[in-house]
Amino acid sequence: MDKQQPTPKTFNFKTGVTIETTKDKVTATDPNYNSSIQIADLGNLSYVEHTEQRMSFVGVLSRMFVIGLLLLIFSKMIFSKINLESQATYFGIILMGLAFVFFLITVIDSFLELGITNNIINNFFSNKGYHVTIGSKSGNNIEIIALIEDLELIKELETNIYELKKSVVKNDAPIMQSSNLDELKKLSELLNSGIITQTEFEQKKKQLLELN
Repeated sequence: MDKQQPTPKTFNFKTGVTIETTKDKVTATDPNYNSSIQIADLGNLSYVEHTEQRMSFVGVLSRMFVIGLLLLIFSKMIFSKINLESQATYFGIILMGLAFVFFLITVIDSFLELGITNNIINNFFSNKGYHVTIGSKSGNNIEIIALIEDLELIKELETNIYELKKSVVKNDAPIMQSSNLDELKKLSELLNSGIITQTEFEQKKKQLLELN
């Protein structure tokens, strides 16, 4: 009896990547990427946490310093007209002071290799997600980036990939001819009756399997 094939599915990730699975292949597409793996060549799906920085720590400090400087420059020109000159000046000085202090921390952190600035960037100025790899026996893997909120979709895709692989293994498994199967049953009866030995049974069994 034929093995029922897994239902074709489409997985739409929030990063814009679409993965389609059919009985023949798995295909990943987005506006700049297109890759596919034949089911017979399909490996495992794996995913690891992935962090993509939106800006460097130096970029953050430079923005703080520039904003603080602009507040000082335009405090009299603009904020004095709405009675916020002192607040703008105060806030500008704080921003520039913080930028300078964080710059010193960056220098010390770089020298001592403490990883403080990287932790700040990863926690507050980075996009977090998963690096997803659909393996291929030939090495032409499908690799995509998914967001944190796509985790359940990744797990669903992982299950689908597993079902596809399992269907290939079962469909490719050798089917013993009925005549050989009957012969094997007879041999088993002879063994149970003590007419042939275990060694003779194993030899005949091996011959039947090789003929299959």
